[in-house]
Amino acid sequence: MKARSLIILITVLVLVAGYFFLFEERQRRDAVDEKWASRRLLPYGPLDIDAVSFINPYGETIMWERDGGEWLITFPVTDIGQKSTIDLFLGQIAPGQKLEEFSNVDDLSQYGLSPPYATVILESEKYGRTDTLHVGEKTPTSFRSYGTRGSSGAVVVTRELAHNVMQKRLYHLRDKNFMATTGGKITSFSIVSGKDLLAFHRSGSSWKVAGSTLTVDRNVIEPWVSGLANALVYEFADENLSDTLSFGIGDPQRSAVLITADGESIRISFGRRKNSLVPAIRSGRGKVMMIEATFLDAFHWTDDRLIVMSLSLVKPGNVAALQWETPDTIASWRMENGVWITRGDDPTPVDQEAVKYLLMYLRSAAYKSLVTDRELVSAARPDVIITLGNSSGDVLDIISFYRFEDGTAGSISISGGNAGRISEGMLAEIHRAYSAILRH
Repeated sequence: MKARSLIILITVLVLVAGYFFLFEERQRRDAVDEKWASRRLLPYGPLDIDAVSFINPYGETIMWERDGGEWLITFPVTDIGQKSTIDLFLGQIAPGQKLEEFSNVDDLSQYGLSPPYATVILESEKYGRTDTLHVGEKTPTSFRSYGTRGSSGAVVVTRELAHNVMQKRLYHLRDKNFMATTGGKITSFSIVSGKDLLAFHRSGSSWKVAGSTLTVDRNVIEPWVSGLANALVYEFADENLSDTLSFGIGDPQRSAVLITADGESIRISFGRRKNSLVPAIRSGRGKVMMIEATFLDAFHWTDDRLIVMSLSLVKPGNVAALQWETPDTIASWRMENGVWITRGDDPTPVDQEAVKYLLMYLRSAAYKSLVTDRELVSAARPDVIITLGNSSGDVLDIISFYRFEDGTAGSISISGGNAGRISEGMLAEIHRAYSAILRH
């Protein structure tokens, strides 16, 4: 009976101690929250701010307002605000932290507040209030007045708020992305240089001349496309396109039209190069913006630089199936556990180096000159067809070798999309590699 009473007593003591511990912990947390809340410069956070008017230390007035999930600058120009910069700006102001507070401040000049170093006016529809924040220059002191409450006071805030944040200018707050898309979304584009026109379209992982199967070098096209999509604005040279000719835009005509996967058409006009930058305008943003001058390279592209002369674009390491077909014979091999073997009921290994050499030679071989598809259509049935596949059974390339009416050798592949004439030495080397595989 005594043991049971002792257990009950211990249980009661534990419960009482736990209650007081939780009660005291809650009081401690409430005290911390109350202390933190008392130090808040504003009673709301950055997500509650709908519009801002900002006068920086340079005397510039900048105004912006929330536009859905983005920001729109409304004064002194109309432009897109840079969301990350503006969100960081407001995140340092609201709710803000005051380090010390003064209730009676008669001489504001001692705090650099007469006139103020900078001023921020915040509007919050949710809280139905407009708050004004003045920042002093001489000390990290801020004077705030609530327009809806009529109260005011001087508080000490951090130097980061008083200086770093308040030094923002119009350029810092603007969206400096030249385009609002990514390189992967651009499906086609054209380059206009005077009377000359180049047009390209994306085909899988490669680029082709528009209206044909002619493949162009993606190592030239892709960096230009992705670079333009990610281009940054280094300067806003003109706000209203009042005098584009002074920037050389349109004289001579140098423009690009890009089409995205969403069907959007983006037109860009380029002006005269100025050191490392070039003035440019694009549809949807009526301003002259300075971007890197390297994008002018597209107006100097030549066929020699663009057109792919390679026989095949397939990398040897991606090939796991190989077939050789002539009008009379078919031979095929596949890779199993890293070893090339014959296909059929009784698979046997073949000369590994001979297979690797043939694949490497096909990748490195190049046309002597290109021909039109029509010339190949009129040619006889191909003498040799080489099919390359991967481990999943997908066809990577089909390379066909022909004889033209004049007796010269030619070839076409689906990976490159180009057709051309080849040397007799190349054709002989391909046959020699095939024979080496068979001899083993």
